[in-house]
Amino acid sequence: MQSWKDTNLITFLTVIVVLLVLVTAYQFYLISQNTNTLDERWTLQLESNWEMQKQVKKLEESLGSH
Repeated sequence: MQSWKDTNLITFLTVIVVLLVLVTAYQFYLISQNTNTLDERWTLQLESNWEMQKQVKKLEESLGSH
């Protein structure tokens, strides 16, 4: 006889695996739908990260000078 903890663990892991599969499938679906806009979004994200890093650096320098 299986304990309820084992059953819960198996159920939990199954749910996690199913969610991962669904998310991965959805991402592939999005990529197949519009590759260009995905690339553009990725580039915009990289640029905004770069801008944020520059702002943080400026802030650190201004705080360090005081």
